[in-house]
Parts: sequence; structure tokens; C-alpha cells
Amino acid sequence: MQLALNSSYSADFVSFANSSVALMLGVGLTGVISGIVRLFGAGWIAERLLHSNWKTLAAVADGKTPHDRVAIASLMQHRLALLAARITVVPGEARSNAANLRQLRAALSLVDLRQASLGLSRRTRAVIDAFVTHLASVYRTHAVGRLPHALVGRLDGTIASTLQEPASEARNEALFSLAGIRTGLFPEAPTYQPLQLEPEEMAA
Repeated sequence: MQLALNSSYSADFVSFANSSVALMLGVGLTGVISGIVRLFGAGWIAERLLHSNWKTLAAVADGKTPHDRVAIASLMQHRLALLAARITVVPGEARSNAANLRQLRAALSLVDLRQASLGLSRRTRAVIDAFVTHLASVYRTHAVGRLPHALVGRLDGTIASTLQEPASEARNEALFSLAGIRTGLFPEAPTYQPLQLEPEEMAA
């Protein structure tokens, strides 16, 4: 029932019925409009979250500023939680990537790779820098779907160059990170096969 405070009593059924119907219609329309807005808004928000993750990966790959693993993990996990609330409007492949934390794994592997490369030779560091710089440019324009398959070959070439380094902790960390990037970004790619580098590439 409605509570109306008036200075005097007035038994006006028409006015009472009009205000009651208006109230119920208002509540009903509010629910319908809110549902429509949330439906379309969820898709837009999910798309923005996916774009933000790729931009974060591009920033990490750039390596222009140092990135903290904990901060990156917290940021991307927060976005994944927001995506989970809108999972029904997330494209199938992006949904699988989010569920398997592939972007998060790739981001953390990139942070570790940047750090490990500092302990490698100038030649190998240049190869790694060229790869991650190219990866960053791909990330900036990527939206949804699979990354270009050509990246797998380039990544495998980077792994082959790193394998030429003398055994060391930095070499092992770099290889672990490259393997993490490969697994995270290309889960369906064929198993890595050792590449035979040309003599001039090994001596460069």
C-alpha cells in the first residue's frame, strides 16, 4: 500500500488508482530497461577488458619500464574476475584463454624473460629484444582470436638462439620463460623441434 500524507482526507479512487498503476509500471519498466542496458553493457565491458589485457601484454613486452610480477598478476587477475562475471558474452576462444590464465602466464613469463636476458650475451639479448618488440607490436593491434602463426616460428628461432648460450642460471630462466610464452600463447602449436642455426647466425 502507498502512504500519502495530506492535510485533509480525500477519498479519490481515480487518483489513487492512477498513481498506483503509474508506480507499478515505473518499477516494471525500470527492471526491463536495466536488463537491456546490462545485457549490452556486459558485452562492451568484456571487450574492453580483453583489449586491456592485450595492451598490458604489449607494455610488458616493450620493457621500457620495469614491471613488478605481483602488480601485473594482481591487475590481470582482477580483470579475469570481471570477465568471469560476464562469461556468457565473452567469445569462445577468449573464454578458454581466460579460464586457462594464458594471458597472465604469458605476461609473467615476459617479465621473467626480460630479467633473465640481462645475464646473456649481447647477441642472444639482441635476438630476444627483437622478438619481444615484434610481439609487442602484434599485441597492440590484437583483439580476439588466434595470434599469427608466424610468431611460433619466430619464437622457436629465439629459443634456438638461446640454446646456443653456455649453460647458466640466466640461460635456464630465459628458456623457461620462452617455453612459458609458447605454451601460454600457442597451446595448440606442434611440439618444439630443435632448429639448426646457420653458421653465420651462431657467429653473429
